[in-house]
Parts: sequence; structure tokens; C-alpha cells
Amino acid sequence: MQNNDSMIGHISKSNIAWIFQWVPADYNTFDDFKMGKKTELWRANQHFSKMKAGDIALLWKAGSGTEEQAGEAGIYGLARLMGEPFPAPLSDKYAKYRVKLEYFFLLTNPILKSTLAVHPQLNELSQRIVRGTNFRVTEEEWIELRSIILGEEAVIQQDRIPERKLFEGMRFVRDSQMVSRIKDAVDHKCQICGLQIKTKGDGYYSEGHHIQPLGNDHEGPDEEGNIIILCPNHHQEFDLGVIAIEPLRQIIVHWDTNNPYHSKNLAYSRKLKKEFLEYHYTTIFMSK
Repeated sequence: MQNNDSMIGHISKSNIAWIFQWVPADYNTFDDFKMGKKTELWRANQHFSKMKAGDIALLWKAGSGTEEQAGEAGIYGLARLMGEPFPAPLSDKYAKYRVKLEYFFLLTNPILKSTLAVHPQLNELSQRIVRGTNFRVTEEEWIELRSIILGEEAVIQQDRIPERKLFEGMRFVRDSQMVSRIKDAVDHKCQICGLQIKTKGDGYYSEGHHIQPLGNDHEGPDEEGNIIILCPNHHQEFDLGVIAIEPLRQIIVHWDTNNPYHSKNLAYSRKLKKEFLEYHYTTIFMSK
């Protein structure tokens, strides 16, 4: 299993994702993580001709579970395809094709089906996931899901079952809408380099990052002054702790002093709370 930084980097760069659904009556994916499994063969009964190595697998638990697998259907973990699907042996009664997945992590805060159903960009995805194993995720849906996942730096856990009580569906929608408002207000421009990424059609792509990470050891708040809009490259550098904003002068500092953005001003002015900049600078950047 890759380390968190490597996994986050792969998710940031991947352009294609698929839903892989497991039914609790047939399998317990949580056990795979608890046992430390690094890989597993999964069914590929639909869309197998389009799947490629490196694609992201969003691990979807069906809602029909008991005990540790009880709870609503939704995205509970992430993995990646290690190769293309291959024909299953004739003795395999459950799959036309199989594909090897490399497990990444479980989500402390699963992305539940009821939350997707009321999300303006993801409600159609929730309607597509019914009976079956594999479901397509459109480019626009993956951009939104990826932004949500990468914006939750502290939701990654390697081997524990998600604590469902930590997740409140409507909070997820509200927070996503807040980040979307900020992105629109700054025209989706990275506050470090000013890059504006245009997508197909008339859209733009950017990522929201919590300067003081949410939850667990960091306990950062989900408020506008703690959110910075970044391009994928600088989002990853913030996750890695190699770039920061110096709290007093609010200039960019980089672990590599030869980096072209080191000691430069921010690309544009937008109020970021000093307390969160100080936390990231001292606790995450300076500790590397």
C-alpha cells in the first residue's frame, strides 16, 4: 500500500474514476483493510473494455449490511486499477472479468448516497447506482468528487472502519457549496500561481484546501478564512507541507528556496485568517 502522499498525488492526477460496488452479504471490504491487504481482485461485469491501469476505483458499499457493515450506501474507500480487466475463469460464477485493485484508504466520512442525491453536481450519479457492480463516473462528477476528497486531508485512514456518526450529510452539501462560492468569486484561480484551468465547455477547475486541516489531530474549522483555492499542483504541495504562506507578511515560502514562487507575493489578495496560516506554517510546514 502506498503512503498517503503518494496516494493523494495519484488521485490528483487521475482523470478517470469508476464506482466498484460491493454487497455486504457477499463480501466485507472493511476486513480487507483491517487485515492489511494491499490488493484484491474485484469483479468487472460492466464497462470492463473501457477500464485502464491507473484509473481510480471508488469503493461503494451497498446499503444492505449488518453490524460493522450496517449503514447507508455510499463511497467508503478508494483504490486504483493496477491493470486492465482480464477474463475470469469459467469456474467463476460471479464475474465476467476481474481486475486487480490496489487499496488506498477508507474514508472516515463516507460520501453517502443520500448526500449525493441532494448535491447539484452529483445527484444523477446517485440515481445510476442500483443493481450491478461497476458504474461510470463522468468527468464533471469526478472533478467534483476529487475536489471534495482532496479537500478533506484528515479523512484518510488505513485500516479502521469508517465512523458513520462523524458524517452529517447536509453538512457535506453546505460545505461543498461554500467552497464552490469561493471558487466562483476568485474565477477558479490558484492563489499561489494564478493558474486558471479551463475544462471542456465553459467550465473551470480548481481545488479548495483547508489551511488548518479538518478533524483528527488538527481540528481545523470549516470556514471561509481557512480555505484557499489552489491548482492541483500547489494543492499537493500544501498536502506535502513543502509550501506555506508566511503569516506576518503573507508571502509564499517554499522548502526549496530555488522554487520560482519562494518569497513571492500571492497571485491575488483574498483574506486568509492569520491564525490558520500560523498553524499551517508552524505545525505542518516547519515540522517537515
